[in-house]
Amino acid sequence: MILILFSACGSSKQDGKIESKSNDAVKNSAIRDVIHREVVAGENKEDTTRIHVVYKFYEIAELPYMVTVNRLLKDYLGNYWLTEDYDLKGQLNKVYVNAFVASFENEFLEAKKEWTDMNAWELDMDLNVDDSSFKNFVQCNFTTYSFTGGAHGNSNVQYHVVEKTTGKKLKLDEICSNRIELNKRVEKLFRTEYEIPSEQSFEEFGLSFENNQFNVSDNFIFGKNEITFFYNQYEIGPYSAGTFSVSIPLSEIQDIFSLDFSKM
Repeated sequence: MILILFSACGSSKQDGKIESKSNDAVKNSAIRDVIHREVVAGENKEDTTRIHVVYKFYEIAELPYMVTVNRLLKDYLGNYWLTEDYDLKGQLNKVYVNAFVASFENEFLEAKKEWTDMNAWELDMDLNVDDSSFKNFVQCNFTTYSFTGGAHGNSNVQYHVVEKTTGKKLKLDEICSNRIELNKRVEKLFRTEYEIPSEQSFEEFGLSFENNQFNVSDNFIFGKNEITFFYNQYEIGPYSAGTFSVSIPLSEIQDIFSLDFSKM
C-alpha cells in the first residue's frame, strides 16, 4: 500500500499569502508559501517520509534584485532535485516548487520498490528572503536538512546578500579591501568562540583550513550590528564536528570594507 498525505498549499492565511510592499512597483509581488507532505510506502504508517518546504519568491520579478533572488532560489533547489528532468529554463513559481517536491517523493517511492526495508526519507527546507531589514539590500537564508539513507542526514546553509538597485550579489572579496587583515581580526574571535589556544594549530585541533591558516568563509550574512561567517558540515572539519560560525561587530571592520554599514 502506498499512501500520500497532502497538506495543501495556501491552506491557511499564512500559506500562499501575498505580502504587500510600500512601493507600488513591488506591491503584491512577494509570495510566501508552505508545502507539507507525508508519504507512507507499505503497511507501516509510522515509517513516513516527511517533506516540509517553506519558501518565498517574487511572482512578478520587475526589479533587478527580484530576478536575482528568484535565480538564486531556483539554483538552490536544483542542487536537491533528484530526478533527471530538472528544468533549467522553467519559470520559478508554485507549480515549479511543487514539481521539485514531487521529484523527492517519486525518488523515494521508486527506491522503496527496490529496497523494501529502506528507512523513510526526510526533507526540511526553509528558504527565507528578507527584503525589509535593510533599505538597500536583500538577504537570502536558505537552510536544508535532508536524509535519503545512509548513516546520517545532511544539512546545508547558504547565505546571499543582494543589492536592491543593481540586483548584484555581494562577494566578500569585492567589498573587503584587505582580506588578510579581516582574517586576523576574525581568527581571534573564532579561537575564543571554540576555545582554541593561540599556540595550537587548527590541524592539531582537528580542523582543515587550507595551509593550516584561518580563512573567513565566503558564506556570510549581515545583522544590524555584525557580520556572521558560516561554515557548513565537512567544510573545515569532519561531519562529527558539525557546523561553525563566527560573528564580528561591524564597527571593528568598517575601515577595511567599502560598504557604509550605517547606510545599509
